[in-house]
Amino acid sequence: MSKTGYRRVYSKHGAYWFVDRSNKWHRLSAVGDGEPAMLRALARHRNAPSQRPGSMAALIAAWRSERLPAYAEATRTDYGYMLPKVEAAMRDLDVAEVSAYDVMDLRVQWADKPRTANKYHALVSILMAYAIEKRWRTTNPCRDVTKFKEPKRRRLMSHAEQLQIRDAALSGRRHGGDGKVWRNANGEMYAALFDFAYLTAVRAKDARLLQWADVGDCEILVEPSKTRGSSGAKIAIGITPEIRAVLDRARTLGKIKGLYVFHTLRGTPLSASAVKSAWRRARERAVADMPADQKAALRSVRFRDLRPKALSDAKRLGLSLEALRDAAGHSSVSTTETYMRGFEVKEANLGLSLPKKTKKIG
Repeated sequence: MSKTGYRRVYSKHGAYWFVDRSNKWHRLSAVGDGEPAMLRALARHRNAPSQRPGSMAALIAAWRSERLPAYAEATRTDYGYMLPKVEAAMRDLDVAEVSAYDVMDLRVQWADKPRTANKYHALVSILMAYAIEKRWRTTNPCRDVTKFKEPKRRRLMSHAEQLQIRDAALSGRRHGGDGKVWRNANGEMYAALFDFAYLTAVRAKDARLLQWADVGDCEILVEPSKTRGSSGAKIAIGITPEIRAVLDRARTLGKIKGLYVFHTLRGTPLSASAVKSAWRRARERAVADMPADQKAALRSVRFRDLRPKALSDAKRLGLSLEALRDAAGHSSVSTTETYMRGFEVKEANLGLSLPKKTKKIG
């Protein structure tokens, strides 16, 4: 990256210059004209790289139209946000020229966020694999770059935190949080979803997209979305009285009834972003009246933390690892053990009492 902040763009003798791959200098504009003029000239110089065969911009455009639609909704949203950043960083590169150093230069801006950096690393790797399929290059440079080590998230939600957020989903405050408390129209539906996600330990996506057709008299048949394309295993969840009560609540909510158990006021399924937003707003309402030193802890709780909490609580009640494996939809017990590591609560009831003083003899 040059000192101007733009790849291969330098300021010299009062002008901005672009240096191509053959080290030839091309004058763009006067420094006094400002960066906007320079960027317009740079765009003209690059001559619409998305139309130039073999360019990274052309590769991204082709992948966006051909492969991106096949991904899940949440992934499409994430990649739709990330692709422009990859294109901006590599748009003057040809696909065949992308090296491991270019991958490192891209992700260095997220060096303090290893999870985000690795996501961009993975996306570029997908693009490079696509380029190999199109015969635009023969190797994937991402394989030569070691990923950042990500800190493991081991956040076990407490019973109190679960109830605080669940109850806060039912109401809200107008006027930036200072107004009168009001009943949230969708709150009861979201609260029912939160309860269901905990009682069944199903993944968030499988809970919000559950259809009434999958709910029987005695059990709920769930086909985990994560393993649908691999093992295709299904989970039969027995309907306990508590699960039945949640289903009955959901059935009475909303004037428009649809195919989905948990739905919007219009009967459409709840989107991933809507559920995350509902959880976040409920969490903020829950921390509103808490002491400042306690707010940070509750703000770290996420909707997806309900699943490991449910499995951890079930294990404490005596459920075997085999039963937990089946409930979680894992392929093996070792996968369940790895998933549960850090979420387990071990009992430490030693039954000891303080020693008593003895009387001296003599």
